[in-house]
Amino acid sequence: MGKHNASGREKALIASGRGRRKGNSAKTKWMWIGLGAAAIAGVLILLFRPSDRGLTEITAAEAYDQYQRGAFFLDVRRQEEWSGGHIPGSVVIPLDELAGRLGELPEGRDIVVVCVSGVRSAEGARILAAAGFSPVSSLSGGLKAWDAAGYPLEQGVP
Repeated sequence: MGKHNASGREKALIASGRGRRKGNSAKTKWMWIGLGAAAIAGVLILLFRPSDRGLTEITAAEAYDQYQRGAFFLDVRRQEEWSGGHIPGSVVIPLDELAGRLGELPEGRDIVVVCVSGVRSAEGARILAAAGFSPVSSLSGGLKAWDAAGYPLEQGVP
């Protein structure tokens, strides 16, 4: 018994795209299911990704400009790190305590979040933005960039 040979009519239907070949419909069905699942996953990622609205990273020069205009500087390092050197007038709330101490922050005022290198400050700024604080900035490069630019630092507790 050999292969089934398609009739002239079946060949014409297949050639015109109106006929079906066995196996293709299952592959097409799974392709559409896969594409649909990918589209749904993409929408969910967009809907549930962390929001960075009102959050920006700023350079040391931009932070200094904010400093001179009276922005609130929040240092998210540990207390002992802050005591070793910090921006004058900055307030320290360690990153791991920040979510529980949001009531200590001013509303309606620019907030610049700082740390030593900019990693913790970016995370702290995200926490503030998610809690509705705006505008919130993170000092890119942290206190290392601030100090390298020659901006003021003080040590100890004022």
